[in-house]
Amino acid sequence: MPIEDSPLKKMFVLLLVVFSSSVFVTKVNAGYTSVLLSPSSGTIGPSETAIELKVDSGVDEFIGIDIDIAFTGPVEFVRATGNKCGSFTPTVSGGTLNIECFFMDGGVYSGTVATLYFKATDTGTSTYSITRVDPESATKAGGTYTLSMESNTVSSEESSTTSSGTNLPQAGLLDNTTKYIVLGGSLVLYGFIFSRFDFFTDKAKTRRISTRQKNFEKRF
Repeated sequence: MPIEDSPLKKMFVLLLVVFSSSVFVTKVNAGYTSVLLSPSSGTIGPSETAIELKVDSGVDEFIGIDIDIAFTGPVEFVRATGNKCGSFTPTVSGGTLNIECFFMDGGVYSGTVATLYFKATDTGTSTYSITRVDPESATKAGGTYTLSMESNTVSSEESSTTSSGTNLPQAGLLDNTTKYIVLGGSLVLYGFIFSRFDFFTDKAKTRRISTRQKNFEKRF
């Protein structure tokens, strides 16, 4: 029997096809190393709070990402900005945020893909879960956040207050007041001294005039 039609050759060809297919499928279905939210915990206040969507493509090329992020609790999606996207589309439906980011320049990438902004509408806890991602990722990590209605930004230039809410005087105010009091007292003291000096000067002058008049009268 010719070698072309031998069962050994057929088995070899079959194994070659299976091996080639497995390599091709593995290459096509290669996914990212990790997709996660950063930070994974913290506080979301009544004003918009930023959460970053980070991707590590590993050895695979970064071509973008199509991801669904589900969130719970009294929290509201405000807006989103793309950091590594030629085309960027955020869409929110109910408690799920979908991000479509396409990047056609290729190359591996590890970093922030998008910045998401949320705000709390009441106190409580909110859990964020990555429910779907394309391409697939070996690691997917969401986050859990505390919701607060208190503003966490306080200007350092605001004056200090007591426990009753009364404003304390600003630093240096008492020192300036003391300086003004000392200056005013000095001026009053100088004025008093000069007035007494003028008094004694006028009195001495009057005495000299009176003495001269008497001496002049004695001549006649």
